[in-house]
Amino acid sequence: MADLTIESLISASEAILASDITSLPEVTPEEWRKRSDPLLKATKARSWKELARVGALYTVNWTVDQIVVDMSYRDKQGRWQNDPAKVRTFPLDTPLEEVLAVILEDIHSRPELQATEKA
Repeated sequence: MADLTIESLISASEAILASDITSLPEVTPEEWRKRSDPLLKATKARSWKELARVGALYTVNWTVDQIVVDMSYRDKQGRWQNDPAKVRTFPLDTPLEEVLAVILEDIHSRPELQATEKA
């Protein structure tokens, strides 16, 4: 795991928010097979299966009336699933730092993610 700090998370998140991308287009299975995935490149994972084994999925959604943070777990097949027990909601005026701190806290609480940091 990279040197993950609240400052680096805020910086990356602010850059994404400034890009004004509100949604990504649907990608067909055929398109997935043809393309080189930027997330796999950035994480240096050779496959989605490897990334799921050593990583976690976090999603931050701004809805009409709240901010929702979803955190993943791995199911029996090794796939990421949203963990209903870990969903966090915030008022829309919550500072980004407070929202991201919940994610960073979860990352630091997961031994399987800490193992990748030491590797």
